[in-house]
Amino acid sequence: MVEFIKSQGIPFEETHLGNTPSFKYALTKVINTYSDNDIVYMLEDDYLHLDGSKNILLEGLEIADYVSLYDHPDQYMTFSIARNGAAPLNRFRLHRWKIFVTEHTHWREAPSTTMTFAARVKTLKEDYRILMRHPDKRAPKDFAMFLALTKQRNPLDTLNAFLTFRPWPFQAMIMNYFAFFRKKRLLVTPIPGLSTHCLESCLSPLVDWTKV
Repeated sequence: MVEFIKSQGIPFEETHLGNTPSFKYALTKVINTYSDNDIVYMLEDDYLHLDGSKNILLEGLEIADYVSLYDHPDQYMTFSIARNGAAPLNRFRLHRWKIFVTEHTHWREAPSTTMTFAARVKTLKEDYRILMRHPDKRAPKDFAMFLALTKQRNPLDTLNAFLTFRPWPFQAMIMNYFAFFRKKRLLVTPIPGLSTHCLESCLSPLVDWTKV
């Protein structure tokens, strides 16, 4: 991967900071380096993408603040006590989210995603305090972070999430406090997905990723 990046002439910097510190370092660097309207794609190292993903990502940023190309399968499952991998907000029912359409794909509103996402630098600057407020030194709490950004404030949902993923939702509520006077952010993901987390149990549905 490193050799491929270098062969494409992409600026490359190797760090040994670990998961959360490397995200904070990259986030701080990009907002101090690029202009407000520049687009940044925060990308983890265990994702696959379909051809044409870049253009679709740009379409998504015409309608939303944050875009993930990953259609997380947890959004389509109802949570069970056995923790079957379903989204925490789906404890009692599947949630209904808005659907959008752009030139080449449909999008669904999402309450959260992983740490692989795109946004404009201006958005990252405005949300910097929330994005940096990761309690775990080892791995960012993406679920809690995006709940704060997208302001999922339904009391029942908050209780469901608290029962499911303590103490993340408590941290999410704290972050929501800091986000109270901020604009509610819109996060969208394409259906079907154009990228996937490479963990076998978390593959984006309806795509044969073994052929990618």
